[in-house]
Amino acid sequence: NKITQGDVIHCKGVEVFSIKNTGNDDMSLFVVLAPNPSAVYSKGI
Repeated sequence: NKITQGDVIHCKGVEVFSIKNTGNDDMSLFVVLAPNPSAVYSKGI
């Protein structure tokens, strides 16, 4: 399946995935880890 702008992907359990930008524009990817597995994931970057 092809992921397109505006799609929402839900992963459950232990998952490994990668995203490749096949377009010409910059891409943003927003990820939510819930419940928070560790405080290290809550640090601001």
